Amino acid sequence: MKELILHIGTCKTGTKALQAFLRDNASILEEQGFKVPVNRRYPGASQRRNGHFLAVRSCVDSRADNYTSRHDMLAKRDYERFAKALQTHDKIILSDEAIWLEGTRGDQFWTNLHEQITGAGVERVSIIIYLRRQDELSYSLWKQFIKTKLNVTFGKFLRRKTVVNMLDYHKTLSAIESVFGEGSVRVRVYDRRCFPEGDIVNDFCETAGITRDERFSAPEPEINPSLSTTAAEIKRWANESEVYRDAPNFLRGPVRDYSARTPDESVSSMTPEHFEKIKDTYSEGNALIISRYFNGESNALVEWPSYDKKPWDPHSEETLRAIVQIFTDALVLQRRKIDSIVDENKRQAAEIASLKEQLASLLPTS
Repeated sequence: MKELILHIGTCKTGTKALQAFLRDNASILEEQGFKVPVNRRYPGASQRRNGHFLAVRSCVDSRADNYTSRHDMLAKRDYERFAKALQTHDKIILSDEAIWLEGTRGDQFWTNLHEQITGAGVERVSIIIYLRRQDELSYSLWKQFIKTKLNVTFGKFLRRKTVVNMLDYHKTLSAIESVFGEGSVRVRVYDRRCFPEGDIVNDFCETAGITRDERFSAPEPEINPSLSTTAAEIKRWANESEVYRDAPNFLRGPVRDYSARTPDESVSSMTPEHFEKIKDTYSEGNALIISRYFNGESNALVEWPSYDKKPWDPHSEETLRAIVQIFTDALVLQRRKIDSIVDENKRQAAEIASLKEQLASLLPTS
């Protein structure tokens, strides 16, 4: 039977680590009967996301994600390779977190996805999805978008329709099963306390039926570390600049490095009111998920702690120090790049002068 094991995220649940594990151990996995295709890199997407072609080909509105004709061309070729791989392999593993995101925008996506998958020759689909409690996911996701060029507060981010839909796990899981059938979805909770030996890769292997042994290489830890709250807020301020908006994202490195040096998990831009709103909105759906997929035997997703974070203070001495450190780092890095360019220009100028001299010596004198 031709089976597709499809990992669809969600984002900020160790997805990059899992994708790196699959990519780095593709040859060993193939010995166990699992084919992990290596597909092309799409604009704006890592090559690790080898299932991205399904998101592109199944989306309802390509303009919503700025998919272009190039995306369509790449997706067509990868889909053809996927169908061809099914002719010689019984189990294929694909992964892409954009599939979950696209699916939260409308149920038609899942119908399209099912048609794409079965049209390639798949007879059985096992969809693996990791869920993280919505307060944690939404805050981590907000900081992830801040790394790029998002400039809205967490409160405004939380009210966006795409975010509201993405956090409604129960609704989307119901839509998936209505198309792919009961038992097609394997829900896992993103909580290291729930993983074998605290490792999400071990959990994924058990869920997918992979036997992990000493031959497998482990992904690097913290492939995509989260920003600290202070660093995220400073970056958000910078993102508001019209000049910076059109410039290269050169502050991304300094804010990431500052976060690594100075974590501040005790403060947050999420207010107690935000937390309670998230809890009230999604608690009922989460309880249904635990009942449906875990037989009510897990407290994950339904165990909401008391909120004890301190509000982030934009006027604190820590914030002022962070601003100085981040922008000093940025200036130093830019200065090093400029010096490197100047040195390279000097080297090239000297090389050109030398070549001119050599050429002149070869030419006849009058």
